[in-house]
Amino acid sequence: MKTLIVADNHFGDVGLEYFTREITFEYSNHFTLTNLDLSFNFFCDKSGVKFANSLSHNKTITTLKLEGNNFDHLSAKAFLQTVRHNKLLYNLDLSNNSI
Repeated sequence: MKTLIVADNHFGDVGLEYFTREITFEYSNHFTLTNLDLSFNFFCDKSGVKFANSLSHNKTITTLKLEGNNFDHLSAKAFLQTVRHNKLLYNLDLSNNSI
């Protein structure tokens, strides 16, 4: 699987925690997920920071869409650090957040 689109499902923070654990770490050796769309799922800033930090371990995702969640300045800082350290992440969409 290369692309997973689960936008507009209202997963909330519990859903983001699942994706953080399962997709970013455990399954990266089993398939090559390069495009992930988690837009409009009502994730909060605290979960955004955890997810951004987990991406430093990512070895496959090149495009990540997180449009329209509830991310604020804390998530923005964490994703900025991720982009600086993770050279594989080429496209990051954080539009329509409170950044």
